[in-house]
Amino acid sequence: MSDVVGSDLYGDEMDDDSSNVLKELRKAYKAKEKQVKELQEQLAGFQNASRQTTIDGILAEANVDPRVARFIPDDITDADGIKAWLAENGELFGAPGVEAKPEVEAAARMAGVSESAAPVDAGDIFAKMASAGSEEELNEILFGNKIGPVG
Repeated sequence: MSDVVGSDLYGDEMDDDSSNVLKELRKAYKAKEKQVKELQEQLAGFQNASRQTTIDGILAEANVDPRVARFIPDDITDADGIKAWLAENGELFGAPGVEAKPEVEAAARMAGVSESAAPVDAGDIFAKMASAGSEEELNEILFGNKIGPVG
């Protein structure tokens, strides 16, 4: 015990050194955290740019409007996923070479009918029905044929 001097007994001299070491470690840790954050942001930027380039290339190759890219979900990042998404949803955007589902084709036919069909006044139909002289004429007015409903 005789070796220990008054201030060394409580480790005062060591506290100064250890607090400096801790300060330096904290400083180095903060610098590394900042560096990691910057690198993560840079990586995210590169990934976004790569994804956008891939999407643009695939859409151009498929002759699809590039504005369709905003509808592709963010979780789809690789070329195969983008092509699969386009194959599944391409008919919604009028992608050429993508076979439309029967529901989409039916909707397009219905839209075309409304554009080309002449509007009919209900009063005209009732007047024609009232003036029909035979069952065949009535069937012609109602069903477009002389035999009546088919089926």
